[in-house]
Amino acid sequence: ARDEASKEVSEADRRHQQVLRDCERLEAQLAQMRKEEASKSDGAGDAAWMQSEVDRLRAASADMWRDLAGERAENSDLKEELTDARKAMREAEGQARCATEKLS
Repeated sequence: ARDEASKEVSEADRRHQQVLRDCERLEAQLAQMRKEEASKSDGAGDAAWMQSEVDRLRAASADMWRDLAGERAENSDLKEELTDARKAMREAEGQARCATEKLS
């Protein structure tokens, strides 16, 4: 009975050691899988962040082009006003010369 109990203890100890090795192996696999999953999700997070930055920059670019078009239109309007003012000034100078000549 003692030999049989000793064999059972020895077998239990062997199975316990095997379970410990399996547990360590599975923990290592789990850690590796978590690491891989984290790198995948970080990559996905990076990709999502990058896409949001691209979208933000596109929107900003569209706003800048719209602002630039508005500035060009305003510049064109100001040039027309300046041309009209110069024309009016030349006409006023001409009328002033005529009036001065008539007085002389």
